[in-house]
Amino acid sequence: MDENSYAEVLVPRKTKGWVIPAMIGTGILAFGSVILALSMQWGWVAIIAVITAIFVGWRYIREEYEYIFITDELNVTTIYSENTRRKGPKVSMSNVEIMERFNEGMLEQIRRNPNAVLEDYSSHMTGEPVYYVKYTDAGKTHYLLLEPTDRLLNAMWRSAPGKVKRA
Repeated sequence: MDENSYAEVLVPRKTKGWVIPAMIGTGILAFGSVILALSMQWGWVAIIAVITAIFVGWRYIREEYEYIFITDELNVTTIYSENTRRKGPKVSMSNVEIMERFNEGMLEQIRRNPNAVLEDYSSHMTGEPVYYVKYTDAGKTHYLLLEPTDRLLNAMWRSAPGKVKRA
């Protein structure tokens, strides 16, 4: 495969703010369920419920995004805890209107537009350049936020030089 038409990026997302309080709350619930199990005949049901909640919730704590660009198509995938994959948007460069750096002033403009759909696949870490890909699908204008590397930007630019603005 041509090295200029393929690029792959893995972007870990910043840990969400609710994770630490959720872990503390889960610990308190686990302790309470053990006390309940020792004091009541059916207390073991509470232990099973808390363990199930921990097992299900733990799978979605760590989140990463994978961008794969092959020839003329960008595929975005969400990966939860290095285990579960959820396919995201698949964008052909022929449908892309523009790709350039994203600034915070655009966020309010996008939210005011009723036909705009914001798809955020960026890490939310400070200092990383965030780009947006604007494309139209099913009558809606989509704004796909991502953090491309130089290699991904160059591969996309080679595919559509008039649409990709490298900063």
